[in-house]
Amino acid sequence: MGLRSPCRTSFPAPLLPALVLGFGLGCFSDPGGADEGDEGDETEACAGVIDECGVCGGPGGPCTGCTVAGSSNYDPMAELNDGTCSCTPAGGSIADQSQLESNLGGGGMDVWQSFTPGVAGGLASLTIETGSPLDPEPATVTLEILEGEGLGGTTLTSFEAVFQPGLASLQTFELAEPVPLAVGERYTFRIVVPEQTSGYLSYQDGDPYPEGTSSIDGDRDLTFRTEMVTCAPE
Repeated sequence: MGLRSPCRTSFPAPLLPALVLGFGLGCFSDPGGADEGDEGDETEACAGVIDECGVCGGPGGPCTGCTVAGSSNYDPMAELNDGTCSCTPAGGSIADQSQLESNLGGGGMDVWQSFTPGVAGGLASLTIETGSPLDPEPATVTLEILEGEGLGGTTLTSFEAVFQPGLASLQTFELAEPVPLAVGERYTFRIVVPEQTSGYLSYQDGDPYPEGTSSIDGDRDLTFRTEMVTCAPE
């Protein structure tokens, strides 16, 4: 019975005795580097077939994973987003999109504004020029971030915020965890109030923000600002 090496590297039969005599039965590095790293170990340990998504015995494509470039867990092999994108902040926030002019006021029970990120990473905070829909009392409202323009896309996050009373002013709302957003794609922030007794939002007419629009009117945009953070890769 011939010798069976425990190492992954194979050698021509005439060389094997010399290797045993000269060096013993130690493991040798594969010149091609295939035995280095976890990926090689997983490949050798797989008893089935590694599909094009890198999964042992997987069903094959299309590959799923985080497709948002700039996310902490971005997967360049993924073709379909599976909703697992996450962002671990790697630094301070960066001002991104903004429309800070206002010449009109109003509101509604359910209002939204779309925007297009220009900085890769995660949405860290949203600033809105607003008062309280229950002025002179503060109001607890629901803020949502959705994919796409309008309300037809997937909700990425939803949280409660308190709109303070008084004249409309820039109020900033921090997200508990940054939400990864793709550069150049449309997203929407939505404001849902339980009841309204007065106007509370500021906006500007004349389409001042061409990278988005509002539910109030296609030619009017809310007064807002977004801030992003860079995501540390996993």
